[in-house]
Amino acid sequence: MVLIRDNLHMTRQEFADTFDFSIRTLEKWERRERHPEGPARAYLTVITKDPAAY
Repeated sequence: MVLIRDNLHMTRQEFADTFDFSIRTLEKWERRERHPEGPARAYLTVITKDPAAY
């Protein structure tokens, strides 16, 4: 998660706001307490492959 966010030059808050994730969810993913699943995982794949798509 941090790599994706860093590649986009975004803070956690910017990433959460832009892609409609809660900041708490993002923090848990980054601390590896949880992992993105289902639609969130697919959405992150799209963001990773084509950041301009957002």
